[in-house]
Order: sequence, then structure tokens, then C-alpha cells
Amino acid sequence: MCIRDSINAEYGGVSVCSTMADYTEIADDLSVGGDGPPELAKPDSGERFSYWFDNFFATNPMAKPYVLTAVNVLFMTFFAVCFNLGGSQGGDWAENFWMGFTFAADMAETDHGGPFAYWHLWIFRAMNLTFSFGGAFVFGLVINFLSDFINSKVDGLKEGKTSVIEQNHTLILGWNDRLLSLLCQLCKANESEGGLPIVVLADRDKVEMDEWLMDALEEPDRLGSKIVTRGGSRIESPSLLKVAVTYARSIIILSEGSDPDEADAGIVRTTLALTAGLPADKVPRCHFVIELQDLDNKDVAMLGVADQTVAHDVVIPVVSHDIVGKLMIQCAREIGLSKCFANLLCFDGSECYFESWPSLSGLTFREACYCFRDAVVLGVRYTDQYCRNSGLARPVELNPPADYVIQDGDKILVLAEDNDTYAAGDSNETPRTPVPPFELPPKAPENVLLCGWRRDFDDMITEPVSYTHLRAHETPEHLVCRLLLEKKKKKQ
Repeated sequence: MCIRDSINAEYGGVSVCSTMADYTEIADDLSVGGDGPPELAKPDSGERFSYWFDNFFATNPMAKPYVLTAVNVLFMTFFAVCFNLGGSQGGDWAENFWMGFTFAADMAETDHGGPFAYWHLWIFRAMNLTFSFGGAFVFGLVINFLSDFINSKVDGLKEGKTSVIEQNHTLILGWNDRLLSLLCQLCKANESEGGLPIVVLADRDKVEMDEWLMDALEEPDRLGSKIVTRGGSRIESPSLLKVAVTYARSIIILSEGSDPDEADAGIVRTTLALTAGLPADKVPRCHFVIELQDLDNKDVAMLGVADQTVAHDVVIPVVSHDIVGKLMIQCAREIGLSKCFANLLCFDGSECYFESWPSLSGLTFREACYCFRDAVVLGVRYTDQYCRNSGLARPVELNPPADYVIQDGDKILVLAEDNDTYAAGDSNETPRTPVPPFELPPKAPENVLLCGWRRDFDDMITEPVSYTHLRAHETPEHLVCRLLLEKKKKKQ
């Protein structure tokens, strides 16, 4: 009985059940009255042995040592029997076995008299010649097997078959044309720590990956970071365990493929393999940054986390196509904004850092902005408890309310030159004269010309807020001064 009788195969409109029934009927007819397949001729013992030996040698990894041992024992036994029949070594089997081994290894037996008393006779010379060729065959096998073993080990080292023993490394799963810029930024980010290991797992040949990296990112440009590559599938547990996924500090999953839905589906499978496909004690404890191509798949990508209660804490989706589109719109509205974004989004110069400062607990966010002399406060990373109580989907908020009180466990997001170049201190705020009430001028309409077409064009044209209109909690005095300057520029 079929599970879905209504589903028809798309081959001539024939249903799946009827096709299977026809196939069964044809098979029955052939078995009963038809010709049927011909019977295989019974193989002889030589063919059976050859067939067994081929399968054994091709499938058993220990086949070569077994064959070498068997050939050695066979030749040594044959030599020992011949020597014993010839009366060598007084008929001692152990000595004859040893003499067979030494004689097969060295034809120059004149130094110790040879195995036979009359070794100079032609019959014995012929036997000695046979034994020498047999010994050469045995040691030829030894050399061949040793050469294959050494070559396989060298090839295994080149192909990266060994497991990664790094810890606290950045793991990159996948390969695309944005990998080089990603590696450059990671190397710059790790420069202050003397360089950290970066492991790349991709379904590509390791030799090709290493050659490409040596040409694209030379050793001095890596700034002390070590880049390790491994070939394998990012959805298979053995490959993930080979790159020490359990001990990674962060995981980046790159999007592969040109079709957005297929590429995002691969991201979901990879995330599911990381959270549900590994043993419980091997599941990584770090966060994942996943690259998506379609904004509509952002919520679907979160389904790849086995434990949905911590999905938003574990997975950070980045829709690169959507982000680039929004940045293009913002840069078109403000000349020079692209340079600001370029400096903010790279590790040259100043970068963004999170840090907890117990001394700021109890202060408002506005007051905390004045406690850093060598950094600019951008936002707050709330505690998990505050996010649950407030219903926030994301713990990080840029430019939060000025009256928000910093709590214990909150991390302040700042823009600084390095993580050791700034610290929270006393407030440097100076008293200001109160400003009378005022109203902001109405915004004038803007005209923007978009040339070309993208699949997320609707998201670009509905971009509601311009980043250039945001101000990081400027004081009333600063706001009045800015409005007066803008008014003065308009008059000029």
C-alpha cells in the first residue's frame, strides 16, 4: 500500500505505485517463464583465490605487512628445507632457518663456507643462485612496501589528514571570494596578542588551499598568526572534530554558492551539524557568525540551532548582501561617510571593544560617556537577565536611552585604538548652562538616483533612517551649536 496514492511520478504521468507494480510483474515473468539473466560459470580455485586476494589487498590497510610476512616465512621455510636436505649446519633446523635468511640476504657466502660443504659444485651453485634471487625478491618487496609507506605518510601530511591540536583558535568553515579580506582582518585583530591560530575547513584540496594562501597572504602579512587548512565537509562530524571545533574561540560559517536559498540552506545544515551532530561533550561552547545571502532567510537560519532557548546567544546571522546595500544608501546621502565606515569596520586604527567596568555601575549611560578620555562610548551589551525581563532579542544596543542605569555585568561598547589603551576614570563633564526649549526644523525631502538592479532592491529603497542624522547623546548645548552652524551654512 502506498503512503501517498495521489503523488504521481513525472515520467509519463505514471504513478509511483503502478510503476513499482509493473516492475514486480516483469520480474516475476522473467523468473517464471522468461529467459532471465544467464548463470555465471563456476570459477575454479585459482580464479576464486585471485578474486579474494584482489579484494583483500584493496580493502585491508594491513594487507602489505601481511603479504610481506607470508612471503618471508615461505621463502625461509623453502631455504631451510633445502639446506637441511643438503646436510647444512649438521641438520639443525634453527641454524638452517637463520642460514637461509643470511644467505638470501648476501650472496657472498665464501667468507663462512656457504651452507653446503660442496658449495663450489654446479648443482649447489645453481641452488645458491636460486636462493639469492629469492632473497632479492623478498627484500625488493620490503623496499617497495617501505617506499609506499613513506610516500603515503608524506602525502597524508600534505593533504592534512592529521587532527588539528590548536586551542582558542578562530575556525572558518567554507570558502568564497571574501575569505582573503576576512583573513587579513583577523590577522590584524590578533596582532596585539602576538598572533593567534586560524583554522580553515573547506571542501577543497588542501595543497591548492595552501598554495593559494602562500601567494595571496605572505608570511609577513599574517602578523604572527598561523593559518592552518584542512580539506573536508563542514557537515560531517569527523571533519569537524579533525579541526578541533570543540576548542575554538569563535566559528565563522561562510556562504558558498550563487543561489541564495541553496547557500542559506547549507548554512542551516552546517549550524545543525555543529549543535546537534556532535557528541554532547564535543559541542563547541563558542558563538557562531553565519553569513546569509537573503534577508528573508534570517529567521529560518536560527532553526539550525538544536537548543532554541540559546539560539540568539549562540548564532549571529550576518546578511552581507543586505548590509552592503544599506551602507551604499547611507554613503550616497553623506559624502565621505564611506571612509568612516571603512575605518570603523576594519582593524586599522581604532576598533570596537566590549568590557565590564564595575566602577560605572549605578551611573546613567549619559554619565558613563564622560568617563573615558581615550575612547568613545557607542553602546551597551545588556545582561541576559535584563534581556529576558525586557524582551530584547539582541543583547547589544547602540545609542541606548541616556537615562539607562548601568547594571552589574553590563559591558560597555567603545571605539578605541586598542583594548589596553583606554580605561574608565572620573567624569570629565563640565557644568553647562540650561538651554531654553526649541524645536527641530522639519526635514527636507531627498532625491536619490539608483542605477542598476538588485534582488533586494525593495529593502534598499525602504531604508528608513539615515545614520548621519543620529547623534550619540549630544548635550543640549552641542545640539544648539550644531543647529546654529547648519543655519549659518545655509545662509552663506
